[in-house]
Amino acid sequence: MQEGGRFGLEIPAGAAQGVEFVRQNNIKGPVFNNFDIGSFLILKLYPEQKVFVDGRPEAYSTEFFRNIYKPMQEDPKMWKYYSEKYGINYIFFAHTDITPWARQFLLNISQDPNWLPIYKDGSVIIFLKRTPENSALTKKFEIK
Repeated sequence: MQEGGRFGLEIPAGAAQGVEFVRQNNIKGPVFNNFDIGSFLILKLYPEQKVFVDGRPEAYSTEFFRNIYKPMQEDPKMWKYYSEKYGINYIFFAHTDITPWARQFLLNISQDPNWLPIYKDGSVIIFLKRTPENSALTKKFEIK
């Protein structure tokens, strides 16, 4: 049962607050997000920002999931390669994702000095790439 005694699909409050954080701080993409949160990000950030993946598996090839999306989360070398190839500037990730590759990704990225956590709540975490353009935001919001 959902909070408030209602059944159905609801977006966790943190996802909405995370999007508001992105907007208030003018954080620009490209964004890397997990499958679970992509459709919500489309609803809230499109057309200004496009998502990496969303909850429509039919919109992506099997090869995309097998060769790009999952390996980016499982292997830091693949993350580095594809995040640079796609120019990823921030990560908006539902840390409640229990897939093994998501768990591995969160462990890896939290130890990567090139990606700094700047927002976290009960639903999502946002990492920002360490760049000169992002330095004011990372100084202000980095979570130690």
